[in-house]
Amino acid sequence: MKYGIGFLLFAGVACSSGGDDAAPVALGPTIELERSGAGWRSRPVVDDLAENSNNGFGYTGEIDRYEILVPTTGRLQVVLQWTQDANLDLIVAEDPNGEARLAESNSNQLQHEFAKVDVRAGRSIWVFVAGWEGEPGAYELDTLLLPEEIPPFRAVVPPVDGDTLGRDGPLLIEFNEEIDPEIDVAATAFFVGAAEQLRGEWCRIGSRLIFFPELPDGSGIEKGLPREGVRYRLQFGTGFGALRSIHGEYLTELIDVDQYFENWNLSSLHDDFRLLEVEPADPNAWDGTEARLRFTMPLAPETIVASFRSGGVAYPAEWSLQQKMTCDGQADVVLTVRPATPLPDGREFTLTLGEGLRTLGGRHVLPVDTPSIRLRTP
Repeated sequence: MKYGIGFLLFAGVACSSGGDDAAPVALGPTIELERSGAGWRSRPVVDDLAENSNNGFGYTGEIDRYEILVPTTGRLQVVLQWTQDANLDLIVAEDPNGEARLAESNSNQLQHEFAKVDVRAGRSIWVFVAGWEGEPGAYELDTLLLPEEIPPFRAVVPPVDGDTLGRDGPLLIEFNEEIDPEIDVAATAFFVGAAEQLRGEWCRIGSRLIFFPELPDGSGIEKGLPREGVRYRLQFGTGFGALRSIHGEYLTELIDVDQYFENWNLSSLHDDFRLLEVEPADPNAWDGTEARLRFTMPLAPETIVASFRSGGVAYPAEWSLQQKMTCDGQADVVLTVRPATPLPDGREFTLTLGEGLRTLGGRHVLPVDTPSIRLRTP
């Protein structure tokens, strides 16, 4: 069992019965903070621990210690990372013996530890790296200091707990700082309900995040699509690996809300349901294999009835649908139609999609004056 950091055994300050096994504390270099953008950063500190071990109450392997002279009042963020199979810990303290601790990151993470503390200008802060167990080896320390003039990174327009959205979204979250464009939002945001993760796309626009759930494609596989009446829990991770501001500060304020989905929204599309374009645009350029149709609004897959007609004969067709909402609030809807069997050569065909083609939710029918789609086989 791994005990709290209160059982840390530093040389000369051992406070438990395991004092004879106290770990030696290596002094290590001073971490220098340099001006970088709106704050201060250190160059990554790369070092290694020769031994990771414990006696059940404290560390008995190597412990590295670093001093940081704080140049301005603000928030100090420290990240410890490693790659070997080991369990390392991170301690931030006000004194060189690690007794007056400001932060203790001693979770069972096997790849990183994270700490963020408030600091004052002109003071010294000490950072300790200790190995609880596992393989000895290299680690990396990254340090960021943001002045108090920059407010802590947080959501200023958070999602409303228990809110109900359209099954096509959107869900909007706004933060007080621009979001780092290199962050993979889908890797830190978890949207789960009915024992499965909700699929969709996160759009990052400055300080805003917009989530659009995935739309049905008619394949019959509804896994991961929003269901009516189901409670979905949205949670953003915190600390290292969480959402990060453009300044490099990780989110530490937990976002944890319930959301529900009902009906289809589509209000942002102004009810403009029409066929936008056909590929190939030239009927004589068709090779008889497939035609691609692009629409302005998402389709209800169950209303698609496709066929090729020529001389009063209907030839069966197969189709596939790809549709999603884009980050500008528009729809990207592509219907691909293929003959189920090879069509006769040298003939003109009319592609029909049935008389009741509708948008999601069945609210809009394709206008009757939509031009016929005529194609000619080679």
